[in-house]
Amino acid sequence: MWLVIILLGIGMASFILMDMMSGNNSMFGGPDQSVGTIDGKEISVQDFQRKTDLRFGKQGTHYARQAQMWSTLVSETIIDNQAEKLGLNVTDEELESLVYGPNYSPIIIRDFPNQQFRQLPDTEQLNQIKELERTEKLNPEFAPFWEEEKVRVVKDQVQRRVFDLVSKSIYTPTWLAEMSHGESNGTAQYAYVHIPYDVIDNNEVNLTDDDYKAYINENAKSLELDKPTYILDYIEFDVYPTEKDSAKWEKELTNLLPEMRKEDSNSYKLFVESNQGIYDKAYYTKDQVGSDGASDFLFNGEVGTTYGPYLEGSQYKVARLLDRKVIRDSVNSRHILLEINPQDALAAQTLAKSIVDSIENKQATFDEMVLRYSVDNSNKNNGGEFGMYGPGKWVKEVSDLTLYEAEKGKLYTVESQFGLHIVEVTETKSSGKQGVQVAYLQRDIIPSKETQKSMLSKATLFAKKHRTLEAMKTAIEGDTSMTVNTTSPLDENAFFITGLGAGESSRQMVKWAISDEAKVGGVSPEIYRFSDEVLFYENKYVVAGLNSVVKAGVPTVDAFKKQGNALVMTKKKGDMILEKLPKDINGFTGVVAAYDELEVDTAFASFNNPVIAQLNTQEPKVIGNLFSLENGKYSKPIAGNGGVYVVQMINKTDATAPTNIPSLRSSLSRSQRQQVQGRLMPALVEGAKVEDGRSKFF
Repeated sequence: MWLVIILLGIGMASFILMDMMSGNNSMFGGPDQSVGTIDGKEISVQDFQRKTDLRFGKQGTHYARQAQMWSTLVSETIIDNQAEKLGLNVTDEELESLVYGPNYSPIIIRDFPNQQFRQLPDTEQLNQIKELERTEKLNPEFAPFWEEEKVRVVKDQVQRRVFDLVSKSIYTPTWLAEMSHGESNGTAQYAYVHIPYDVIDNNEVNLTDDDYKAYINENAKSLELDKPTYILDYIEFDVYPTEKDSAKWEKELTNLLPEMRKEDSNSYKLFVESNQGIYDKAYYTKDQVGSDGASDFLFNGEVGTTYGPYLEGSQYKVARLLDRKVIRDSVNSRHILLEINPQDALAAQTLAKSIVDSIENKQATFDEMVLRYSVDNSNKNNGGEFGMYGPGKWVKEVSDLTLYEAEKGKLYTVESQFGLHIVEVTETKSSGKQGVQVAYLQRDIIPSKETQKSMLSKATLFAKKHRTLEAMKTAIEGDTSMTVNTTSPLDENAFFITGLGAGESSRQMVKWAISDEAKVGGVSPEIYRFSDEVLFYENKYVVAGLNSVVKAGVPTVDAFKKQGNALVMTKKKGDMILEKLPKDINGFTGVVAAYDELEVDTAFASFNNPVIAQLNTQEPKVIGNLFSLENGKYSKPIAGNGGVYVVQMINKTDATAPTNIPSLRSSLSRSQRQQVQGRLMPALVEGAKVEDGRSKFF
């Protein structure tokens, strides 16, 4: 018995000790659950994910939502810390007013809009929430969102106070107003010679490590990286349909032809729409039909007959000509828009009939009914008129009715997403063009599962055979159908790759690149699958390798060579051009003689506009140097963005003295205040300590 008791005790002690040493509650510190630190505040992954789900729901990809949430948290946390130092807060009474009125927060107005007046909130819905909250009867699924909504309201209000505090502290002294007036109103006429960098061929330039080193030293601040970046090389194996795939889709449409040719109009629309077709009341001119393979048939064939299957782009189509007639180019119409209550859909129909009867029986005018009943405030005071419009310029249901069916002067009712419209056509215009009404059946020619599987096998075999980037590149030499693509530098949280898009596969490529498994020059063992975003089939497979890793800080020469070659090349060409030009410039003769086909041009400039109009190039260094010259003087050669320049000041006109200094000071201060929101936050973020650890979890 004692032996059994001792063994049970050892077992229980081992179980307890194991639990203490593992999981999130480990006495020795479980797995790191921090997604990052912002200005001293640690953000747990659970709280981060909860906030992301509550604030953004299912909008966009989950990686995009997480990126937006992180950016929001950085801003909010930094502002909270600043507000705490300044003693700024939101009282319970103020929060009540911001949420339930009368001083509604922009957050509430945006998330609970009044359907009729978008600049106001839905007060009825808010009052219902207030009552449910007071009686503790809020839906448990809604309650977390509502609590987070109030948190957002508070943070938004605090942020506005911080911005207001900085904005109201802005002051423009008189001397600054006078200087700004002179700079913004000074003009100059000047002559210049432009020597583009491409006068020197790349083959003539020998770039050395010293050239790269010099460029890095001169631009160290702008080149410095806060965190490492990763560059990938990859090859795409695109999936295209085979002839067998194409024949399958053509046959499928051919089998539907007997039903397509039936004359039963009552079931015709249902047949077309249930077979991935298009049944449209609109009429299209020959110009609008364009390159449709059935164009000749549609404007010459017999109404009621079909044409196809025929190939149009990447689709097979069957067209049935429903009608052909001379159509209107444009119409003017007016409407009375009635709101449809989902709980009583018949009420709008009943009211519409009453309004139509009153107008037709001359008991009321159309204008009177518009003012009394229409909920469309955009034209309520204009008799409900739309003005002249053609196809595609108005809500489709109204457009199709007024352009193709409605008789001038008669009243019609039609429902759209905006409500129930009572419509009257008041004016029509027609150039006599014919239009056709067509129904289509169509099939996208997409690769079969077998075709996709075959290309996946090809990509997998390629990746198994070639385990280094060097081997991968050698293998496709001479194959014009395949190329090696190189990504731009990607940070550890990247989920978008140019050419491949955003999403899970792009993110998985980056996650491999930042993992311990990835080695520079190596190839990922995984084949990354990408899908067509419209037709939802796997349209390409990607084999990727790690080209390089650029560490945080100022890049080394070797790291910079792969991305900075063009920059250093331009700098070296500029130095070579400068060496060839005269040292002392007293005219354009020596400059023009240095290179063939150079011309002297003239232009006008203003101090606050750095564009050389004739070249459509921004050259702030050139324009800045220009305004330092006296009339008739020449500048030294200037290496700008688009080449090397020599400029001569012909005539500089200084601004006249400002006549209203107080107004000028006020205008400048107002301009600066409008920039506070866009400039303060980036400055605060730059000064804060932010550690982003999202890549450990996502």
